[in-house]
Amino acid sequence: MIDKIRRRQRLRVLWTGGLILLVLVGLGWRVAAARRAEARAYSSAIRPVDTRDLPLVGLPPRNLRNYREFPPYALGLANPVYITRAGTRYHRADCEHLRHGATDLPRKDAQRRGFTRCADCQP
Repeated sequence: MIDKIRRRQRLRVLWTGGLILLVLVGLGWRVAAARRAEARAYSSAIRPVDTRDLPLVGLPPRNLRNYREFPPYALGLANPVYITRAGTRYHRADCEHLRHGATDLPRKDAQRRGFTRCADCQP
């Protein structure tokens, strides 16, 4: 008799545990389905971007030691002028006042930043 009671208790525990497991699995599927539906709703709300008019820009190579950025004049944007960190004037590439570490940029940008023309090289 005691064996039958214990067996029933074990079966009841197993049945209850199995039922809880089934409920949890069912809830998991519902959560996953809800997330999929939400992702579909967001993706349908986002329109594709028209990239036909955007310029092509390359990514820098992985080996950055040999990487050189294209100056603006190489891209056909403007004639370059050169400025130094401490200077207040912009110069041509062959100017004697130009020091090492000069940065090139379009003339309009240099003027917009407040740089004035070098009196010697007159870029």
